[in-house]
Amino acid sequence: MREHFLKQLLYVVLFAFTTSVSTAQTIQLGKSDSFNSDENFFTSVLHPLRNQIWFFQNDSIKIIDIDNFNIVKSVPISFSSDFIPKDYEMVLSGDKIYFVNNYGGKVFQFISDSLIRRDNSNTNRMQNESSIFVNNGVIYRYGGYGFWSTRNMFTYFDDSTKDWELFHASGSDVFPRGSFSSHFIQTDSVWYLFGGKYIDQKQPYEPKRFNELWKFNVDKLKWTKLGDYSIDVFPLLKAIKYLDKVLVVMKDELLLIDIPSNSVDIFENDIIGDNVRQLYFNR
Repeated sequence: MREHFLKQLLYVVLFAFTTSVSTAQTIQLGKSDSFNSDENFFTSVLHPLRNQIWFFQNDSIKIIDIDNFNIVKSVPISFSSDFIPKDYEMVLSGDKIYFVNNYGGKVFQFISDSLIRRDNSNTNRMQNESSIFVNNGVIYRYGGYGFWSTRNMFTYFDDSTKDWELFHASGSDVFPRGSFSSHFIQTDSVWYLFGGKYIDQKQPYEPKRFNELWKFNVDKLKWTKLGDYSIDVFPLLKAIKYLDKVLVVMKDELLLIDIPSNSVDIFENDIIGDNVRQLYFNR
């Protein structure tokens, strides 16, 4: 089990790029080029259909072949003055690249060498650090904070109305408390929510760690609480879907969690640092 896991884990490690706050750090890419973390690095996405990673850095997108880590193309981007790169997350829907505003609202699509506005919405600033993900070609976001409060609802981008619509959990009798910076892991028709922070109305200036695990059944539109976990023994840094499980990166350990089976395998972590920006897994 351990040998197989570590062999698969190499894929994850290859796609982990670090940044340094105090000193510039250069990451070598194949034999052709390199990245310097002292430059403006904004966001990236794994494009499994093309076997590539797309990095948005400065005023261009750099496309990297993940077989040899060579830069195969660097595409300059044209965008309007109201587009502030650090405020957006890059997401992949099918073969289309989108940039979604982290505060709620604006959606741009990358076409040729330009970012084209796709929505008619406004930036509401009520969904800061919401969880943004794609399911069956639809862009969703969950939670987020704004004005000393947090959300516990899903919205999705409707390409026909060019706006964000409510995805209502109408089958639920119970709901998780609002949170932000939470993790979503999708398994078939079930989404698992954990991690992040929430706002206690008694102490609105001090966000608290969200230590609950919830399951959302997409077909039944129903939330179910699976339990709580200890913050002390489970301080999340990064979490990604790994095959049919969840890989959680902690400072000294790697946790391979099988949520439906309520089991975990623990491995020593001496390869992924806590300054990793993004993690990817590619079969």
